[in-house]
Amino acid sequence: MKEQNEISWTIPLVKSIRYTSYQFYAKSEPAYNISVEQLFIKEILYVLNWIKNKHIGRDNPDEVILPNSLKDIPKPDDFAKVKLDELKSFRYNLGYQLEVIISKDQKSWAMNMREPDLGPMPDKPELARKSVSGRYFETDIGLRRHSNYVAIATRTYVHEPAGTKEECDAFRQAFLSEFIQDKNIKLCNDYWPISDKPYEISNMNSYQTLIKWLKNNTREALAVVYTDKPAEKIELEKEKKEETEETSETVITDYTEAFKEMARKNRAYAFFFYIPYNKRDIFLKDVASVFATEKTSFITDDTDLFIIDAKKYENSCLHSFSIEQYCADDPVKQTIYRRIRKYYERKNVNFQSVKFVTDLENLSDQNTDEFNKNNEDLLREIDQWKDKYNSQKKNYEANLVEEQAKKYSIKKQWKEEVKRLNEELSKEKSKCKACEEKQKNVMEEKDAIIERLKKRPKKFEDIPKWVEDNFSDTLIMCDRAKKEIANTDLNYDFDSICNALEFLALDHYEYLTGRLTEQEINDRGSRIYNCKFRIKNAAPPAAGNKTDYEFNYYRLNGLKVKGEIDSHIYLEGSATRIYYTFDKTDRRIIIASLPKHLKT
Repeated sequence: MKEQNEISWTIPLVKSIRYTSYQFYAKSEPAYNISVEQLFIKEILYVLNWIKNKHIGRDNPDEVILPNSLKDIPKPDDFAKVKLDELKSFRYNLGYQLEVIISKDQKSWAMNMREPDLGPMPDKPELARKSVSGRYFETDIGLRRHSNYVAIATRTYVHEPAGTKEECDAFRQAFLSEFIQDKNIKLCNDYWPISDKPYEISNMNSYQTLIKWLKNNTREALAVVYTDKPAEKIELEKEKKEETEETSETVITDYTEAFKEMARKNRAYAFFFYIPYNKRDIFLKDVASVFATEKTSFITDDTDLFIIDAKKYENSCLHSFSIEQYCADDPVKQTIYRRIRKYYERKNVNFQSVKFVTDLENLSDQNTDEFNKNNEDLLREIDQWKDKYNSQKKNYEANLVEEQAKKYSIKKQWKEEVKRLNEELSKEKSKCKACEEKQKNVMEEKDAIIERLKKRPKKFEDIPKWVEDNFSDTLIMCDRAKKEIANTDLNYDFDSICNALEFLALDHYEYLTGRLTEQEINDRGSRIYNCKFRIKNAAPPAAGNKTDYEFNYYRLNGLKVKGEIDSHIYLEGSATRIYYTFDKTDRRIIIASLPKHLKT
């Protein structure tokens, strides 16, 4: 035993991380007189053939190595011969994991595949990055059939040991390129068609649509824009080159073809737009006004290629390049390709109605569990009745009256038990409903607080208008208070003053009008503002500074009234004071002075 312990050891566990790599979502509409159901089938066949090709590889057409469910898969062009009932769910675990599910209503189809990292070129590893031990890819593909379109989504997760330094590629599934090229499939997302050609912004209407889309905070897709230089700039460059070059080579290159090649090679990674030179200046101004941040690359006269992130995501920015450098400098081209293809890495994409395998499994498990539970309950009840029946049959002739009485008694007890259980169930439902209502009220209160915080002013001089726009029914500021707050220096805490005014207008007002207790408003102050407000009487001094406690204001009927401060609010540990009185006629709080401490 001692020798065995001396040679044993513990193998440490390796922490693994998971993050998203390539992601894609689009709507596909049927074209050339095919139905939505036929479109659904054709797209499924594209994916299944893609999986099939991954199994057999380029140089091995033998289908013997294929799992049974992948043999004899029809080609996508044979979609009209295939019925939805022929598309079945299946699962394999053969060194890789593959699972396909079609929902019971035949409206959702999903695939999940897990495969180890073999590098982007397994047949030529010397030409690509090295594979990473312990890294594997999880690919989700989902299709959802609607009345007039089919939604498609793909998502790739990278699982790898924590601390892995070898960068991972972002792979676009090959069937997406086939979708784009298929005449029966019209792919689009966020108003724009998905194709292998750039979208030309040919008129002002399409230009305004593009700018509106770029500014939209819900946009998720990446935009790549190429805009020609102005004609004057081109002529100037031409003259300079003609002065310095004696050869008869072409001076200016047409870079639109290079941009088309970029769009073709990176289709389904981003949207590509071409803007003619006559709209270049206005485009630069519009883009700079929206994306001018510290993270925006500097735009010069030489930059004409722009990669524009979605504003929805954190750290989004605008990157600008020269297409001339893109064509002449391979490292620049690789930098641009990498930025385009890895754009969706670690981002949260909205896949709308599409459900993946995990979603469909959870739904199926719920239905199965409910069916099994009902079935078990039914069998259990049948067994109970069988026992009762056999017992009654055995003793029926001997003591019919006694058995009938027992049967009646059992039924009565059963009914009472059912009644009792139903009453308990009803009580539990009431408790659950009360909890839901309470939680709903809490969430509504939080939402209301968030909305109030959004409307808050940014400067002291904006406070009077903020008060007038939001609290005029419960609180107003007299002219003196408005002037004082507008001239307040930065020594006072701006948020504390806003908190106190909001507390007076909402919570303290309800206390003054008898709808909240003192304990309740103190609880609100601690919970919402994370502080405790102090309310004290503020009687004017007998002499000296008595005039500071007098002020004028207007009531709702327009009558000018002379008021006198009788209360003030302050935060513990703060020099800030807000002096006020409560007009019982108007039923409003009148702010007389803030934020300085008045002398007594």
